[in-house]
Amino acid sequence: MGPKLYPGRLINTWDGQTDNGPHFVIARSSPRITRIVVTVDGGISLDLDMSLPFEGFDMRFAVGVFPSDSWVSSVSGHDETGCIEEQLYNRPPWRTSG
Repeated sequence: MGPKLYPGRLINTWDGQTDNGPHFVIARSSPRITRIVVTVDGGISLDLDMSLPFEGFDMRFAVGVFPSDSWVSSVSGHDETGCIEEQLYNRPPWRTSG
């Protein structure tokens, strides 16, 4: 997953899956982030389950499990004011809409 957070970023995510297994999204975030929302193809948005801030790490951790045929289109981090960071993903070329 790389560094805790890249410079200037509040969330760091990883997504992937094993052969025919569920699709996982794992995130690390600044304690400032109180909600992480994943939008998958088809426009369905789901909140990831988030930990409380971990002392010593100064981070929060989050994870979500999605159907194996889903694809992440965006991940957004929110604080009490709303969305403060969004990461957009490109649809892989072997996937088609519909």
